[in-house]
Amino acid sequence: MNVNIKVMSSISNILSCFYRKRFLFITIAIITFLGNIDLWCNTSLLTVLKWALIAFFPCFLFFFFIISRFYLLRYIGYFLCIIQIVLSIINFFSYETWGFGFNERIFIILIETNSREISEFFISFPQLLFNFIILPTHLILWILLLILFIIIKYISFNVYRIFLSAISLLSIIITIVHISTSDIGKRDVCMIIKSALWLNHSTEMRKMLVEDMNNYINNNPIEQQHISLKDSINNIVLVIGESSARHHWQLYGYPLNTTPKLNSIRDSIFIFNDVLPPYSTTAESLQCILTTKTTISKKPWYYYVDIVSLSKKAGYKVSWYSNQEKVSQFGSSTGTIANNADIVHYEDSVNNQTIIGKRAYDAVLLKKLGKALNNNCSKPQLIILHTMGSHAEYSNRYPIEYKKFTKDNINNIRLSDNEKDIVAHYDNTIYYTDRILYDVIDSLSKSPAKNIMIYFSDHSEDVYDTGNVYLHAYKGKNIVKVPMIIWFSNSYISSHSQIVSNMNRCKDMAISTENIIHTIMNFMGISCEAYNSQLDFLSEDYNCQTRYFEGKPFNE
Repeated sequence: MNVNIKVMSSISNILSCFYRKRFLFITIAIITFLGNIDLWCNTSLLTVLKWALIAFFPCFLFFFFIISRFYLLRYIGYFLCIIQIVLSIINFFSYETWGFGFNERIFIILIETNSREISEFFISFPQLLFNFIILPTHLILWILLLILFIIIKYISFNVYRIFLSAISLLSIIITIVHISTSDIGKRDVCMIIKSALWLNHSTEMRKMLVEDMNNYINNNPIEQQHISLKDSINNIVLVIGESSARHHWQLYGYPLNTTPKLNSIRDSIFIFNDVLPPYSTTAESLQCILTTKTTISKKPWYYYVDIVSLSKKAGYKVSWYSNQEKVSQFGSSTGTIANNADIVHYEDSVNNQTIIGKRAYDAVLLKKLGKALNNNCSKPQLIILHTMGSHAEYSNRYPIEYKKFTKDNINNIRLSDNEKDIVAHYDNTIYYTDRILYDVIDSLSKSPAKNIMIYFSDHSEDVYDTGNVYLHAYKGKNIVKVPMIIWFSNSYISSHSQIVSNMNRCKDMAISTENIIHTIMNFMGISCEAYNSQLDFLSEDYNCQTRYFEGKPFNE
């Protein structure tokens, strides 16, 4: 009897503490929920409810410290609450302001930022914060929260006890199920744990970057190459797409007219029908595409000749304009290679407005291209445009005026309305890419110079094509293939008739973009030991009996 009385008394004390601290408890839960906005925003109602319940889980953990009889544990509990609140607010603010959550990008951008950029950020921060607060949707949120806290103030103990019991049970069950079954967001259950893992990963990425750069400097074989330029051109523009699936291009038979501009000039472009990327991820694909490394090469990428160093040594001026995140260079081979170009510009990089540049649409690269073409450069030029293309989230990749397709245009009966909406957003990214490529060609065609444009995507995208998810395509024989088109100026066609003639027989060949560097050498007139005619699809020696995807032979 005494044991039961003590248990009941303890439970009563715990509930009383939770009631007295209800404002803090509810505040932490709400802020934790908002802090995970990058996981539930633009998703189904069930997903939103799931993360709302999960938000209560860390609150219960922290409060068991707060209600302890030991002062040290209480202080630890309050400290954990403060850290959870601060980190969640940062995550919410970052996502709503810049389009991505509290992750490695923030840390790496911070450590790569100089004092001038930091001071400029703090000067502009008050205005940035004010704009964030008065955003109409946020004003509505503040009003709703105020109403909620007024209700909480007058809620009775018995009602709160029922609420707390129901919420605690549901929160624990949902959180356990999520952790044991989900592949996404496990560490987001508690922002403190997420941040600790994030910090560790960030330092590892930084270390990887330093190692990559040192290895690149010490092992780059470009100095051992005997390079000659037999027949240079004026400008070769290499446009690297992002997450673009060939099967969503009308140019390749997709039922929706996602590529009207390229369709209108299809007689003046070469459309390649069977192109395979080496991997389903950007970093691994570009590691092979930008160097002579292949998927079955044993040595690391920095032991192989890269397109930037090769072009520079051959006498080309190399410009790298990227609309990808500046942070994507850290810990990756792509950024290390790009940093060696004569001109390197990341549009989504630190600027004079904010420490983390806002995402831009790919049209910003057209301005950089225009300046490069009009700079009266005495050297031939290699201009690389690294686009954001069709990178998720798709709705952020195109201006509103390019919202041509809606869920009503998606005739797939097995998809829900929400899934159809995602597919429609993806198709709009292709529609926008179509215009970007058309404008690149238009800019080059206005010049009498010998110009070439090459476009291909780093990898494909699976948008509910093989299952109930959208992600980088890694299965499905045709799903993993990417679009590739090549355009020549009239001046180049008249002076390189043999190459142009060979293109017609190459359009249906089995091609892998991991070998594209050898064909680019051919276009640029570069001769060196690293060139392999058997990997150049323009060569009579071309021999691509086996293509590799994800390190394994690709069987049709």
